[in-house]
Amino acid sequence: MLGSDEPDNEDHWKGVSFKIKLDHLRSVKIRGLLGYYNEIKLVELIFKNAVVLEKMVLFSSKTSTTDKRIITFGEKLLKLPRVSSNVYVATFFV
Repeated sequence: MLGSDEPDNEDHWKGVSFKIKLDHLRSVKIRGLLGYYNEIKLVELIFKNAVVLEKMVLFSSKTSTTDKRIITFGEKLLKLPRVSSNVYVATFFV
């Protein structure tokens, strides 16, 4: 598994299939995001499988919102498909 200090590697995720159930997941809070590819894949996995998700709160560990990786992460986040139509997503750059 990729750590947050390792470079992004899209090839690592090719052919990876997740068979998990998130049927009852209503709220998620993730702290310490750095904007890496594996983090957006985790959020994508949650969005695709959490059918009753109501709230997701994401905290970046960067102090500057100008960091290119965090900005790209935010742009990708907005484009991710969601199975739950009522999900509220809040992002904080702290």
